[in-house]
Amino acid sequence: MDTQEAASRVLPHDPGAEKAFLGALVIDPNALDTAITLLGEADFFDIRHRTIFRAIRRLYEERTAIDTITIANFFKDHGLVKDSGGVEYLNDLLDATPTSANISYYAKIVRDKSLLRSLIKAAGDIANIALRADQDVSSISNYAENLLFEITNRNLTQSYEGIQSIVHSSIKIIQDFRNRNGKIGLTTGFSEFDRLTGGLSGGQLIVLAGRPGSGKTAFCLNMASRIAIESKRPVLIFSLEMQKEELGVRLLTAEAKVDNSRIKQSLLSQADMNQLIYAADRLYETQIVIDDKPNITVNEIRAKSRRVMSERGDLALIIIDYMQLVDGPEDIPRYDRYNIISDVSRSLKYLAKELNVPVIALSQLSRKIEDRSDRRPLLSDLRESGAIEQDADIVAFIHRNYIYTKDESEKNVAELLIRKHRNGPQGEIPLHFRGECMRFDDGVRRSEE
Repeated sequence: MDTQEAASRVLPHDPGAEKAFLGALVIDPNALDTAITLLGEADFFDIRHRTIFRAIRRLYEERTAIDTITIANFFKDHGLVKDSGGVEYLNDLLDATPTSANISYYAKIVRDKSLLRSLIKAAGDIANIALRADQDVSSISNYAENLLFEITNRNLTQSYEGIQSIVHSSIKIIQDFRNRNGKIGLTTGFSEFDRLTGGLSGGQLIVLAGRPGSGKTAFCLNMASRIAIESKRPVLIFSLEMQKEELGVRLLTAEAKVDNSRIKQSLLSQADMNQLIYAADRLYETQIVIDDKPNITVNEIRAKSRRVMSERGDLALIIIDYMQLVDGPEDIPRYDRYNIISDVSRSLKYLAKELNVPVIALSQLSRKIEDRSDRRPLLSDLRESGAIEQDADIVAFIHRNYIYTKDESEKNVAELLIRKHRNGPQGEIPLHFRGECMRFDDGVRRSEE
């Protein structure tokens, strides 16, 4: 028994579907316009079928007529007569395929069998790696999850679309804007931000930056709790700097509007406790998920996001706090911060599009802002990479002048400065900050005071 025969007994394949698909291409070469987006050479189990498909595709690319004569000549010219089965086998394909009408159906069968074979091979690779003792369990688990995801999510779907359906979808979006007063995404609870942006939409990368102590984490946690409570959908937070218990306390005190220092000093009143219990009940009903693993990679973020989505349903929001702490690819040296942050930024944008979820990534600002008289951040202040500005759909800065002046009259004054907005206006949004409970609320514009 040769290797091909032995493999045929255990590996999934459908010779009839492979023959019918290739025969349909010879009968109707124009069908290759569709076929080339459905299958590749490696999807065929039989080496003769791979060779025939390669010949047909090459002739098509060279704009050469496709029939049994041109295909046979291709075999001769490239020394592939033996691998292809020759002209007689080609004629057998034609005899087995009376029409090209079912080509998509044949392609689906071939593709499904190819997918099963890939999964079997991947399972073997995973088993071999797991049997080795030179890697830690988390590395093996991450490798396995990424490998299986890549196989089962091959880009085999049509990525282009005619203007007719696009116009139809676009009109629906415009109608949604009108019906919901300009808000089609997730409302964040910050009314001016929602008005300017239309809410957070799937596929967006939103970068929120600020100097240390400005309240970046607090602002995102406020947004996370409001979205989780209102949407009743999962919100996933990756905290690379703070432990999950710290974030839990912040979420509770912000929701309860209780002074955090009173907790640390054991000065909580019964009213404070009642508010905290009420806040705990509200948060307990949400699906906020916190991962506080340090030194996480984008691949791990991607894998864990997919896992949470599969376990809990459609994700509402992903937050990364913060992107300069995300580990870059192994092939980029640790000292090359510019390229590491560029890769992280680009990968987070891909993640947002792939999962169709808004991703908020917190970012640091460079220290050069402190050398200016006007310390309100600019896009050029983003730290370590211009790619952040390029990849982001929205870039916003938290600014609190109090950090620099220590003027008590400015203690509760904050601004959200939208410096980039790919699909809408920029703006400067007033906020009210309560540092004692790490809570932001809508502010009042100077002209309204």
